[in-house]
Amino acid sequence: MTEETPSSPTSGNEKSDLRLRFRWCFFTGFLLAFVAILLFKQHLFFTGNALVQCKLWQYYYLEGYRFFTSSGQLGPTSGSGTQAAIVFASHVFISLVAGLFTLGLSAALIRFRTQRKKRD
Repeated sequence: MTEETPSSPTSGNEKSDLRLRFRWCFFTGFLLAFVAILLFKQHLFFTGNALVQCKLWQYYYLEGYRFFTSSGQLGPTSGSGTQAAIVFASHVFISLVAGLFTLGLSAALIRFRTQRKKRD
């Protein structure tokens, strides 16, 4: 068994700091992508008569409003809640990929910095 010292790279305190930094990087990338898609992506909303182009946050608002004020009768816009759920799932998936990308980027940068410190 090897003895761990406070200055060793595998000490518990440093590991928890590293985990916290990785979580922060993941959530930062996730939130940046989520908000950017929400604010800047255009989506088409079917009103029953025409297609309306709107931002994604407006699409979520309109679909939510339609869902809660629906009479339950079948019509040209019935079943659009499923489409909204699919759009939301893909929105979250793309944001997760962006979070994983920032996590990988931060891990590579941290590894590069620690190897550079060991060489110096």
